[in-house]
Amino acid sequence: MDHNTSQRFWSKVSYDDPNGCHTWTAGSSGGVKGNRYATFYIGRTMHYSARLAYADQVSEIPDGYLVRQVCGNRMCVNPAHLEAVTHSEKSKKAPGGVGLLNRAKRRCPKGHEYTGRDSSGARRCAP
Repeated sequence: MDHNTSQRFWSKVSYDDPNGCHTWTAGSSGGVKGNRYATFYIGRTMHYSARLAYADQVSEIPDGYLVRQVCGNRMCVNPAHLEAVTHSEKSKKAPGGVGLLNRAKRRCPKGHEYTGRDSSGARRCAP
């Protein structure tokens, strides 16, 4: 991000959150309030604000990586609350996410106990 774009970006942030979040005050992706992600336009291209904040203040984002808000606040752009992770890591770390829920399961949908793993590492039950 060039200097002018960076100034425009950071001017859209509120720093008064008691949890230390830097709250995005400008646009967000569509959807139900609370399920939106902060967005920022550079020219005619929409970017996710957390990705821009991470790239501007932390480091370049490796190919294939996502930026996750560790605090769980989708409107947070505090670089200290952001981490670059793979999609798999993000799913596993999401509080209440599918990865967490599935790892907690001890039985398959038919009620059999998970006892081992197949050659790909997926859990298998013993019918």
